[in-house]
Amino acid sequence: MPSSLAAGPNLRTRLKSRLVSGLVGYASPEFPIILDHPVAPGATGYWAYTAPRACKLVRVDQVNEIVGAGGTKIFLRKHVAGQTAAPNAATSGTAIVEMITNGLAADATIRVPVANPQLTVANTTLATGDKVAFLPPATWAGLVTLYLVWL
Repeated sequence: MPSSLAAGPNLRTRLKSRLVSGLVGYASPEFPIILDHPVAPGATGYWAYTAPRACKLVRVDQVNEIVGAGGTKIFLRKHVAGQTAAPNAATSGTAIVEMITNGLAADATIRVPVANPQLTVANTTLATGDKVAFLPPATWAGLVTLYLVWL
């Protein structure tokens, strides 16, 4: 892979597998959290992730299998450490905040990937113990993948 000084150096990290002898592959600093709903989940929401240490949400991908009713949204909310409200609690000052501006469209086209929605930048950094609540609409089914990096 060529490098240009104007663009900065290109860096690719390779890791050896501890499970398969001789397997070497490229590594990424991102780690995914896959939120898969093959059937409509109901509207209660649930905890998708609790940060064991500081990390940052850098990307979200979405694919709809069964679209939600017109205009419905999928929400990701950060609950700060120590917050005891339910996953589907409304936003509340700085204690419970939206991680994606205006949510994800649950009524987008079926099986067409939707990548990189507008993240609410101020709310994407997680401290140790912060939780991510995933709130899909009752009629939606599909896949949402969160990509995080350690800080």
